[in-house]
Amino acid sequence: MRPTAVFFLFLLLCLALAALLAVPLMQTGWLEYPPQRVMGRLAQIFVLLGLWPFLKFVGLADRASLGYDLTRPRFVVSVGLGWLLGVLILLALALALMALEIRVPDPGALRPGPLVERVVGALVGGLLIGVLEETFFRGALFAAIRRRESVAAAAVWSAALYALLHVMKPGALPAGVAFDASGAFAMVSGVLTDVFQWRHLDTLAALFAVGVFLALVRERTGHIGWCIGLHAGWVLVIQTTRRISDGNPQAPLFEALEIVDGLLEAAPGLQPVGAGGVELLAGLGQEDLLAQLLQQRQTHLLVQQPDLLGDGGLGDVHLLGRAGEAAQPGDGFEGPQLAQGDMHHGRSLTRKTIALRLSFP
Repeated sequence: MRPTAVFFLFLLLCLALAALLAVPLMQTGWLEYPPQRVMGRLAQIFVLLGLWPFLKFVGLADRASLGYDLTRPRFVVSVGLGWLLGVLILLALALALMALEIRVPDPGALRPGPLVERVVGALVGGLLIGVLEETFFRGALFAAIRRRESVAAAAVWSAALYALLHVMKPGALPAGVAFDASGAFAMVSGVLTDVFQWRHLDTLAALFAVGVFLALVRERTGHIGWCIGLHAGWVLVIQTTRRISDGNPQAPLFEALEIVDGLLEAAPGLQPVGAGGVELLAGLGQEDLLAQLLQQRQTHLLVQQPDLLGDGGLGDVHLLGRAGEAAQPGDGFEGPQLAQGDMHHGRSLTRKTIALRLSFP
């Protein structure tokens, strides 16, 4: 638990610094964004700037601890296979939602130009999110706990912090409350107290399941290549599906599926196919075989060693969401996030929408 607390304090310090800087920055009048959005962006910047010094301070600034202790060809192969498996896992769910007409295609978004643009954006965004989040959670945090405790403890505590941070985001101040020092303090306090609201229970359970699953993948493979690939594949399917389709509250099974909303959200973390696929490929040594082929052919690798200080944000897969509950992209601690404000023929869907979204995913 001690390493988890240290990592949490680091993130909390970044949020506090963001609150201190956001007040004078907003008072200049240069920015037209809401205070909570500015604070969230600043917190992300402080996390990115302080991550490497923090890792050096806690003795985790090495390839093995961060999950990159393997050759570049093997790492690229692992990311690629994990990405393929992640896409297949969530593609099955996305197609099921389409078949049940819970989501309906948006003809305007299926034109070749916009479609390619959306897919490429989701692909790049998924890789950035996967690299940053997996390096932090399944890389550094998992390694820090694993040095002291068992696999179970490392999986549980890393998943717990992973889930917790995805519901920790600054909220808007009440009407009439000025964003000054006291307002900023109230906003930070709200981040900590809002976590314990019942409405977050299903989200926390789903993200915890995903976190445990990815932690076990890290333990089984010994690196985070598969974790990055799985994460990026999930994000690709979620973002693409959300951008090319709309939620359909008139679907026959819409109301019935609301009952099992929270359970279905945990699908990626509970997919036996995912765990079986990792074990099968790792056990048969196909990673090594493909890596050797890459080396023999001297293939120019398109995916380079991830940059820990690269642009991106925290996030993960949240399969089934509620309309009106998601923050806007980049709000809070979460980084890129797909809101549930689906528009269907110009009308905002205000009812609870069973859909694919990225909860930051």
